[in-house]
Amino acid sequence: MELLIIHIGNNEHYDQMVSLKDVLKALKEKKVLLKEKLGQEQDKKKIQSINRKLDVISSQRKKGLNLIKKLKKLMLTAN
Repeated sequence: MELLIIHIGNNEHYDQMVSLKDVLKALKEKKVLLKEKLGQEQDKKKIQSINRKLDVISSQRKKGLNLIKKLKKLMLTAN
């Protein structure tokens, strides 16, 4: 999913950042739980499935962190 950033006021950027940080925090918690589950799992297919989920979560978090950086930059240049 590609997100488009439109230059809007600082309040909207701030609200987007807060919402995005909440999502990233939830993803991080899910990642920690999956890593714990991975350490306990013996079945190779389940291990592969968990690893795929971890890869997706890592990718989503990376995109989200990049988006936060862009929002911060927009907020600084809007002043």
